[in-house]
Amino acid sequence: MHHFQTSIDSLTITTIKPSCSTDKDTISGYCDAIVAGADSCNAYYHARSNNDSYSAHNEVYTSFAVTLEDMFTKATTFDSCSQLALVQTLQQTLCQHGNKDNFAEAFMKRYDATLQEILTQLLETRNAPLESSKHMKQVAFELLSVILGVCRPFESSSWVTERLYNLDWSESLNEQASVNSTMIFVSTIESYGKSVLENLDPTLVEEYTASLTTPCGDTSPPHSFSTDLLVLVFDKFVLNTDLGLSHAYCELFHSTYTVNNPHRAKVGSSASTASSEIMDCIYRCLALTKQNGVTFDNLIALKQRQHDPRAIHTSPGNLSRSLTISSDGIMSILALSIHERYLNDSSAHSHYLLSVLIEPAWIGRRCLGMIMNLMKNPQEIPKIDKAMLVLLYLADNVDDINFKVTLDMLDQEFEGLMDGGDQNMTLAKAFQIMTSITSMVDDSKLRFLGHQLIARFIQLGNDDTRLFILTELLGNCPFPTMHTAAIGLLKNQVDHAFRLLPHTSPNDRSVFCTKILLDSFFPMIFKNQIDKATTEDEHTSFWDKYSYHMQALNFYYYLMMRDKSENNTGVWDEGQVKWMRDTYLVPLEELCTALYGTYQQKQVHRGSTGDSTSENDDQVYAIPVKQHVLV
Repeated sequence: MHHFQTSIDSLTITTIKPSCSTDKDTISGYCDAIVAGADSCNAYYHARSNNDSYSAHNEVYTSFAVTLEDMFTKATTFDSCSQLALVQTLQQTLCQHGNKDNFAEAFMKRYDATLQEILTQLLETRNAPLESSKHMKQVAFELLSVILGVCRPFESSSWVTERLYNLDWSESLNEQASVNSTMIFVSTIESYGKSVLENLDPTLVEEYTASLTTPCGDTSPPHSFSTDLLVLVFDKFVLNTDLGLSHAYCELFHSTYTVNNPHRAKVGSSASTASSEIMDCIYRCLALTKQNGVTFDNLIALKQRQHDPRAIHTSPGNLSRSLTISSDGIMSILALSIHERYLNDSSAHSHYLLSVLIEPAWIGRRCLGMIMNLMKNPQEIPKIDKAMLVLLYLADNVDDINFKVTLDMLDQEFEGLMDGGDQNMTLAKAFQIMTSITSMVDDSKLRFLGHQLIARFIQLGNDDTRLFILTELLGNCPFPTMHTAAIGLLKNQVDHAFRLLPHTSPNDRSVFCTKILLDSFFPMIFKNQIDKATTEDEHTSFWDKYSYHMQALNFYYYLMMRDKSENNTGVWDEGQVKWMRDTYLVPLEELCTALYGTYQQKQVHRGSTGDSTSENDDQVYAIPVKQHVLV
């Protein structure tokens, strides 16, 4: 969550209210009272820590809380210099020594509501002078983040929710207070991150933003509020809400892979229903933001300027100051725009969408790094879902007749930026990220889509590129499941090459129907794949690789049948048949025989002891019996 920072500038408007002038002695007395109250609390804390039987009651905490509440209520009328002095004193008192070995953490947990309330009162002020007001609010937000960090997320989010429900844009005098209250909500989300989001389903998100984004009169929210709200919705809620966009896209445009199920809802209806509330929230925010001229191109240009000061300034004057949306947030806007264009049955809100240029070549050239940035963590399913949607859209709109990925193109850097770390994105890096996520993500639907995207990327390459990619998957990829999948991908390439064989000249034949196929892939697929030992651990290891063996055998027998007449690949050469028998088939048969012997021994033992064979045991040991006749 580090990429999101609240803009203090957006909290301080240039219209400053008159404030009471407070003499220095009064402020100094207030600061001394804060320090004295903290010292009393700290003395009580240590006395209680050193002596469990300490009988003094904790009214000292209550007294300190009452003092702070009274003091900061009066401070709302003070000039911002006096407010700054009080907030800095309170921050130093509660945050000294990192809250270790003092009363601060216990006090903040017990009186979190009081502390949040007094800081909120200051954040909603706009007292002169301006620079001191901005500094005071920065310190207050830092302290509020510390307080939120030690409190329970659900209680604090409930407190923020109550304040949000009281917002009313119909009174222009309360406009600045409404903006500040919204930013307090943003600060809460920033402090808790996903802990708060776990307690907020799409229905609650829509309820929170409805009162914020629906004007009650002629008053329109200020530009700063609109942009901050855009950040909140797309960087937090939309980004971390699983809308099932990629699966809905696949169902609609890739029906070949969809198994008909009478108990499943019709295509498109489930995604539309599940996301209706969050989409209503999005429409409201986009409608407000559009009034200020924010476009998708502006957002991309802003991110580029943040990484490259030489970039041309093309955004509205206020945008770079107040809009701090992350690359992930921008990509969530792109994903929702694709969703609206191709998946949404209703066009009632289409005019609310940002002006997004949904052109595949432009997206791939400018946004590839930001797309892959969503796929860094296999646990973040909502982010991966949105990245998959964009990648599926790109894959479906590439002209594979006139466009081929060459080896040189794999290492060419794209303009697309990533947040933090290595900002240079290449096709090779993007492919590595895709294979890693496909192997590690828990969601079976996303794994399936990942495999489809990998197959599509391989299809876009020329023969040299395909040969290199498949060699990398089989030889260097650290994920066993991807090794198994790579054999299936290789088989698809071989089948495609043999289908084209009658229509190509000998000089134009694909490497996948020549002897290069065996030289490049057979050692990786079949060599050193069988453990001859037959201990229980080796048995387990065999079953872990069972799918791999089935894919390998399937590929070998397919190739023998497909190339039997002409032997283009040399798979029927006597030396190759002997190598295959000695390297893989005979060791596999010996292992299956040993496993079958173990199965028989266990059956005899169970029969003598009266133990019944479990269903799983029958399934496990029945398989080697069938494989006993492989050779």
